[in-house]
Amino acid sequence: AGPGGGPARDWTGETFPGSRRFQGPAPEDMSEEQRAILERIAASRPGTGAQGPFRAWLASPPLAEAAEALGRIARYGTSLPRAVSEVAILTAARHHRCALEWRLHDGEARKAGVPAALIDRLRDGDAAPCAGPNATCPEGAAEAHAFTAALLRDSRVGEGAYEAAVRAFTERGVVELVAVVGYYDLVAYTLNALEVHAA
Repeated sequence: AGPGGGPARDWTGETFPGSRRFQGPAPEDMSEEQRAILERIAASRPGTGAQGPFRAWLASPPLAEAAEALGRIARYGTSLPRAVSEVAILTAARHHRCALEWRLHDGEARKAGVPAALIDRLRDGDAAPCAGPNATCPEGAAEAHAFTAALLRDSRVGEGAYEAAVRAFTERGVVELVAVVGYYDLVAYTLNALEVHAA
């Protein structure tokens, strides 16, 4: 629900189709190095390809390569279940009101087994989306959301949320969860600051 108990405003359509900000080098202006990096990025992400921040990052090929490598690990190479990672990613997208990040990961979350009702509650900013008698959440989703929301809100995580996350994911998993959140913060900042629109 939105303020005053009314319906929550849907912010997920707030993209920037007419933006004149830098979207990345035009294909005809790309160097061979930039083209090779873009092809590797597209091939490594079967779900979303090179959409999102990657074209903008190509302005700096070393940054694009390093960010792509971190993102590949954050998305596919952690010990966290995919559903848990996607809950954290959607929580970050909601925090930053990053519509394109949300739209790219809404479908990925569904494929990973995140229930539609939970996705809706995350979109609406529910502070406890896994609470309540009718809530259906994948294992670890509540802990991931609580940890991620605290980290985004306070740049800190309280003892209760930290201990719950360690029990759910182990210390390695908590370190990986911090990396997932940090990476998708970078994605959201890039998309929002440059007003990157969908391809």
